[in-house]
Amino acid sequence: MKAILLAAGVGRRLRPYTEDRPKCLLPLGGKTLLDRHLDALAANGVHEVILVLGHCGDQIRAAVAKRPDAARVQFLENRRYTEGSILSLHTAIGHIDDHADGAIVMDADVLYPRELMRRLVKAPGTAFLVDETSLETGEEMTVGIKDGRVRTIDRFVGDGWDLKGETVGFTKFAAEDAPELRKHMDACLAEGLNKAEYEAAIIRMLKTHPGHYALVGDLPWTEIDFESDVEVAKAMLAEVEALDAQPPAR
Repeated sequence: MKAILLAAGVGRRLRPYTEDRPKCLLPLGGKTLLDRHLDALAANGVHEVILVLGHCGDQIRAAVAKRPDAARVQFLENRRYTEGSILSLHTAIGHIDDHADGAIVMDADVLYPRELMRRLVKAPGTAFLVDETSLETGEEMTVGIKDGRVRTIDRFVGDGWDLKGETVGFTKFAAEDAPELRKHMDACLAEGLNKAEYEAAIIRMLKTHPGHYALVGDLPWTEIDFESDVEVAKAMLAEVEALDAQPPAR
């Protein structure tokens, strides 16, 4: 399996932290988010990583070059990184179905324990990570689940679902679903939705190709979008690292 790590964004909402560096190089406990991502992936058997670069991409290249496993990382450039994240995923869309196991698509601004990644790797088919304990505020991306499948994803999905919850921002796409995702991404861009989030294409895909899911509400994790989120991540770090120090679950 491979991972596509989307690290092109400017991160305007996280200024001043991102004034002169990308989100994924935010240091937490002596390690950057990028190092934590690469370590978590390797610990779960994901040894091939596609990094989509944009803002301060040279810094990310330099950081990866210092790692002993730098050779497993490939770089792609999204030269329109100031627009929507849909362009970053579109840059790497061809790398989902060139591997029999598909690929994990990841946002680069999340702190989490390795167990969270393990659950995604082990989930069948196209799968989402869902925090079923979250509240729907309209800020986070939420999935709606009915009859055991993820049927939609949006900022607000409303009521009437068997289960709903915030998605972590990591999705595993099965290779056989990649053409459907590509079709909807191409359609979105043909309609001029170049400033959209990549979830705009996933919403369309889920109408005919609903996804599986794994629950992670029992695990500590946080998306880092705002300055206040950095403090949340720092407070959570000890719990995350304690979990990482435990033997992996079977």
